[in-house]
Amino acid sequence: MSLNNALEFIELVKSNEGFRQKCYEYDNIEGLMMELIQNNKGFTPDDFENAINMNLIKCQTYEMAEIFKEIDNWFKLFAY
Repeated sequence: MSLNNALEFIELVKSNEGFRQKCYEYDNIEGLMMELIQNNKGFTPDDFENAINMNLIKCQTYEMAEIFKEIDNWFKLFAY
């Protein structure tokens, strides 16, 4: 269940600028994660990593893979 939430989160970050802007409003990852948990959309860091890897496996070009690598880096920078 939370793996699906991580996959949905990644898709929203990738395709929805309004969602990304909402994420930027949080001072830290804890605030964002609490909001996701309250909306039954929470996931663990392991789920996020697995979701990134699942998306990377599906990529057929370097450019597609780069998008997911950038999302992964963004999330990790946001988390620390």
